[in-house]
Amino acid sequence: MAFEIKPPQKAVSSKQFTPQTEDIEAYLRDESKLTATSTLGVFRPKDKLELQQILCQLEQENAKITISAARTGLTGGGIPDADSYVISLERLTGLVKLDADLAEVTVSSGTSWAELNSIIQANLPNYFFPIDPTEQSASVGGAAVLNAGGARSLRFGSVRNWITGLRFFLVDGEELNIRRGDFVAKDGCFTLSTVDGERELKLDSIKKPLTKNTIGYCYDQSIDLVDLLIGSEGSLGIVVEVTLRLIEKAPMFLSHLQVFSSLKTGLKCVEHLRASKEFLPYSLEFIDDKSIEKLFERPKATLEKFVSLLKDAKAALFIELPLKNEAELIKFSESFFEYLIEHNEDPERALSGTDDRTLAEIKKLRHAVPERMNEIIAERKINHPGLHKLGMDMSVPDDYLFGVYDLYETELSKTGLEFVIFGHAGNNHFHVNILPRNLEELEQAKNIYFELSKLIVSKEGAVAAEHGIGRLKKNFLRVQYSAEELESFSKIKRFFDPKLRLNSHVMI
Repeated sequence: MAFEIKPPQKAVSSKQFTPQTEDIEAYLRDESKLTATSTLGVFRPKDKLELQQILCQLEQENAKITISAARTGLTGGGIPDADSYVISLERLTGLVKLDADLAEVTVSSGTSWAELNSIIQANLPNYFFPIDPTEQSASVGGAAVLNAGGARSLRFGSVRNWITGLRFFLVDGEELNIRRGDFVAKDGCFTLSTVDGERELKLDSIKKPLTKNTIGYCYDQSIDLVDLLIGSEGSLGIVVEVTLRLIEKAPMFLSHLQVFSSLKTGLKCVEHLRASKEFLPYSLEFIDDKSIEKLFERPKATLEKFVSLLKDAKAALFIELPLKNEAELIKFSESFFEYLIEHNEDPERALSGTDDRTLAEIKKLRHAVPERMNEIIAERKINHPGLHKLGMDMSVPDDYLFGVYDLYETELSKTGLEFVIFGHAGNNHFHVNILPRNLEELEQAKNIYFELSKLIVSKEGAVAAEHGIGRLKKNFLRVQYSAEELESFSKIKRFFDPKLRLNSHVMI
């Protein structure tokens, strides 16, 4: 199906925007801990019209552009090239439209996850958005272009499943407002119609693993244009508004942190819970003993209640479970307690509750784990400026849950590198954080990471499950795909951005 684009006016207004060139250090780095040397300047549009005007201005200059959002990304996607301008979407925030009948909400792309949840609570308190990234300061637009997953992807998949529409700009400033179903490829073809003629994009067929993944553009022979843009890491267009589908809250919600004296039993419990036909958890979040040890090297006051609970623990599992009523809660608790006793674990060694406070406390613990790893690297970076952590983000099929944990544990232990393993065990998606002490260990970590990625792909896994490719993982795409398949990605990039001006350092 063709989608028509009229070329933008070369001068939307006579106003010329001057980029910010001072106090821009924050825009040179993100949570990956990579840092750019410089940028030509930073634009901070206050609304979508101003954004469009800036894009048209930079089109006339044939300038390169890096899109910046909340800068919570872990793969360096928001790090600018020295010869590019940064356009930050941080001021494009807030509610755009609410449709109670469809249970949909449209927000500007710079809206944080915490702000989104507040908007929903204020307007549709019986509904919620099911995807739950760990970082609440992350932006909704950033989550869309990365196809974010998070803890609840076990039950709800990635954010792609819940986006019903996008408003975005092409790099030259042209605006499109599309809903799912408006533009669908026919036999693998999209046609771009302009007054200058038509350009056709023929999508090649590429097989992707069935596991959770964010490994390049998502498409098949009948792909929706919305889906092609989701997960594109800002390389095809600039998302300015996102329309999200909500669902009703469960009548009751259990938050349960279970502590294990055996790591193996903790992993077995993951398999046990996700195999249930009666109880379907939203998430199963795993924390290993190394993560716990690192976390409590310097226990924060906000985590004091967990110190004794997690002392000498070999693993912990965070379970989120929707329930219909009190009777169902009792039934689950009895069966779960029986399972734990049968496997020589203490059912009382847990924090559990159906109130919002318990959920917030456990989430605070879960979020503190990666925060602590970032703190460690930040301290080491003082003496080794080029240092950053290596965060593995790979996923495998269900039958390889034990195998992949053993693979990480065995191979990394051989190296003498410091590492921790935590994350989305329900999806067989562990966040392995390697914590190099110096630049030599960083190179060692990069090498072992690359070799492990080959083994993951050989098991029909994915080299990136939810954090995308960005700058850091472009080489890993060569493990996942053939040269011909990567050229297919480049063809899509050139179709939307012929001069390769937009986020040119990302993914491709």
